[in-house]
Amino acid sequence: MKTKMMLILNVMLLCCHNTFGERHNNVSECSYKLMDISCDISKTGKFIITNAEEFNSVCHTFPPSEIDFNKEILIGVIEATGGCQEPVVSTKILQNNALKLLDCIVSIETFSACRRQFPVIHWFVINKPPAQYSIEVHIVNINNN
Repeated sequence: MKTKMMLILNVMLLCCHNTFGERHNNVSECSYKLMDISCDISKTGKFIITNAEEFNSVCHTFPPSEIDFNKEILIGVIEATGGCQEPVVSTKILQNNALKLLDCIVSIETFSACRRQFPVIHWFVINKPPAQYSIEVHIVNINNN
């Protein structure tokens, strides 16, 4: 399972490398902090939240005090998945200095083809990148039937 997930991530990195013609030494992995956030949200999607007002508009409540929006950005992925057991979610943050891009890759690994539904509510905080950087969030679904 982990080998399959790593293979997919490596293929994504190679595709990005080939697409943009950038050298791999321009890309480094960044740290992140997982957050346990209660959010009254009914829609699925990817969320990049840069301040308390955005958090309030998405979650209809005030952000946790441990998030410093002057220094950090909150990223959220909310999805519904199927399978026979809870999915495994992993995150990788890549900073490409040549492209001025912060790429957040969230992998959701599901198991078998049962009809059960599992919510994926995945929030994490990253350091705020320099102003000229863009942030992209990519969801990779891995199905282990």
